[in-house]
Amino acid sequence: MGRITPDACLAVCRYFAEELRGQHMFIDSMMMVCASEESMDAQKQFMTDLVRITQETGLHIHLITHCRKPASGDESKPPGKYDLRGSAAISDQAHNVVTVWANKAKKAKLDANINDFDAMAENDATVTVEKQRNGKWEGRVKFWFHEPSLRFTDDRLTPVEPYQIGGEVTA
Repeated sequence: MGRITPDACLAVCRYFAEELRGQHMFIDSMMMVCASEESMDAQKQFMTDLVRITQETGLHIHLITHCRKPASGDESKPPGKYDLRGSAAISDQAHNVVTVWANKAKKAKLDANINDFDAMAENDATVTVEKQRNGKWEGRVKFWFHEPSLRFTDDRLTPVEPYQIGGEVTA
């Protein structure tokens, strides 16, 4: 919780990998580690150090970063790897870059008109594999939100399997 210095974060990663034998570490987020968004050299060094730790320990590090706000304020398009806030070294040095985008425009359309069938057909979220250094597949997967189960599905017409609420099975 709160801010942490890059050196302290790296020490925690190393301790987690070597002493606790952890395999996956999530750092949420880059903004909480590097003191300044303008300090591109510090961000680049931190990424270099993270990559080195993964190579030395086998730890998988998932670094959460945020995207730049679009100049126009239009959030209707999913971001790409070049939209990450901060140093270009973040996406350059990462082995994988995955973006997650919520379709806020769809929600606004449905809030204005609950019977907007065109908006209902739009996906609620998109997960895009922007870069995969050691794999072949890059692309997008669209998801629709199933509100009763609070889960996402990759096919808006396929019902989510039954789930249980207070002892009752429902769909």
